[in-house]
Amino acid sequence: FGLKEARGEELLALAEQLLPRGEARDFNLALIDFGALVCTARKPRCKECPLSEMCAARSVH
Repeated sequence: FGLKEARGEELLALAEQLLPRGEARDFNLALIDFGALVCTARKPRCKECPLSEMCAARSVH
């Protein structure tokens, strides 16, 4: 998503605000599915991606 470096504490705080307690497992599995089906390394499906408007990698593909 265009992040240049990991900001662990900031990202953790954001995740805690956005995710209901106890839902981290489902969220992580959804991210894995998203990477496998939409945001793939070889042939990303940017036109179908719900995050494409905010994605820095979209301009590359």
